[in-house]
Amino acid sequence: MILTVASLMAMYVSKHAAIGTPLIADGTFVLPLSQAWSLRPADSSLVTDAAEPGKVLHIDFGDPPHGNVWDIELAQTTTTDLQAGETVYIQVDMKSSLRSTVGVVFQQAESPNAKYMRNKVMLQPTWHRYRFAAIVNKNYAQKAAELSIFLGYGKGDVDIANVLVQNMGIAPIAGLHLPINYFDGIPNGDGWKADALARIEKIRKGDLTVKVIDAVGNPVTGAKVSVEQLKHRFHFGTAVQSDVLVGKSKADSEYRDTVTKLFNTVVFESEMKWVSLGARNPGQIEASLDWLKKNDINVRGTNLIWGGWQYLPTEMKTMSKSDCLALIHKRVTEAMAKYKGKVYVWDVVNEAVGQHALWDKIGYDAIPQVYQWAKEADPNVQLAYNDYALTEELSYGPAYRGRVEDLLQQIESAGGPVDVLGMESHQVVPMTPIWRVIEILDELDKLNLNLEVTENDLSIWNDSVQAEYMGDYLTALFSHPSVQGFTIWGFWEKTQWRAKEGAAIINDDFSYRPAAAVWENLVKHQWWTNVSGLTDSSGDYAARGFYGSYRVSVESGGVTTSEVIQLVPGPSQDVTITFK
Repeated sequence: MILTVASLMAMYVSKHAAIGTPLIADGTFVLPLSQAWSLRPADSSLVTDAAEPGKVLHIDFGDPPHGNVWDIELAQTTTTDLQAGETVYIQVDMKSSLRSTVGVVFQQAESPNAKYMRNKVMLQPTWHRYRFAAIVNKNYAQKAAELSIFLGYGKGDVDIANVLVQNMGIAPIAGLHLPINYFDGIPNGDGWKADALARIEKIRKGDLTVKVIDAVGNPVTGAKVSVEQLKHRFHFGTAVQSDVLVGKSKADSEYRDTVTKLFNTVVFESEMKWVSLGARNPGQIEASLDWLKKNDINVRGTNLIWGGWQYLPTEMKTMSKSDCLALIHKRVTEAMAKYKGKVYVWDVVNEAVGQHALWDKIGYDAIPQVYQWAKEADPNVQLAYNDYALTEELSYGPAYRGRVEDLLQQIESAGGPVDVLGMESHQVVPMTPIWRVIEILDELDKLNLNLEVTENDLSIWNDSVQAEYMGDYLTALFSHPSVQGFTIWGFWEKTQWRAKEGAAIINDDFSYRPAAAVWENLVKHQWWTNVSGLTDSSGDYAARGFYGSYRVSVESGGVTTSEVIQLVPGPSQDVTITFK
């Protein structure tokens, strides 16, 4: 549907004039632009053709001057106060002849610009109405919060009309029944689910026969056998922070309890990176690794090389190519030696498509060499390439994913030993329908790599929508034979990096949001095996369970014996337990 300016304005006035308290002065561009909005920067080489008042606002923009998405930004501050806990509803009509990507953000107007909603959309040449919601967690005076539209994703254009920002008061987003289209008008049915559940039964479970014999080899009939799962073979993980993991407070203890209860894998958010984005305390890292080993929790290593200058030693900007390569070689060999045997996979190169300053300087042909150095440093660890915008097609479009696929093929052709494609999966509205996610996984499968979700979160305050999508997305990924793990980027409201945008699944008091309950139900109940029964006349007890480690216990004549076994993919496994 192509809407004229007149029809757009009529829809705005007739349907949405009274659903809440207006928070901005001008959403229809009837005032001179500078009177209500700020368009940053004002540099005409970056931003041009802002239309006259009363029209649809058209903006042409160039590349961001500093490489940040907020370098080019259209913003308007709020005209009234906001109270902690209030819901903000945002609606905006947009199109782009160039299918440009923009970000719609509601945030604190001044530094540190705390964000309560951050959604990225790839615009279409025809008008689309985008609807979002956010909950603020502190009081804001007039002009202290703002709606921002980030335009710094690269050269492009945008038409904007009918911007609506409303204060809906203190109420759960789901209970307000706001007309938010979470999938941009694309159906998200469950026709995919039956096949996914059948695949899970086929590829994630195996058969086990427990044979019970006496000291002379005769079968023991009627012995009670219990098969109790201890750990999944599949990696169900979370990002953690070492200071909390080894802290002494009551909250730190609850944090550790949650890790052991819900996850079998962790990744440190910053501590293993070349340039840490947070506190780096070697003692805490080592203590954390000791605790993780004691609790039989696997560790992902992230990351060795991240190509943006902000993630690299500052001196590399002015180094020669040969000196850069020498420093990279030192970084790879030293980090892998330090953590050898302590991680099962390393993100060797991170986000080379989006964070490419280093590779622009030294050449993309250096990336295969980095993987070869990593393989030499530790031949036994898996080597991953990690990037974003892979399954989140409605937010980013397919082009970025295509560039990642091309890069991986180039690395392989040049002899770079990549084993795993890490899919970050930071998700926002609009979300990609699950049936399309499965198609994308099949497309990525053609790279012949193991796949692993590495940094998943969903920034959304609607509990029911978040929980349903997490369950469906997790089910789809678990059903795909090439996927070996699914890690979320933190769970706790006090540490999760996008908690203010609704991404945390566990509240600050460690109570569950519905998404956490869905995770636990799937990972520790529906996809978990605890069975028991009696041996038959041949002394056998047959079971089928999810791949992983098990304690097999047998009780006969008042005597109990047990052993721990690994159920792995392959032919049916036999375990013989002998009573002496």
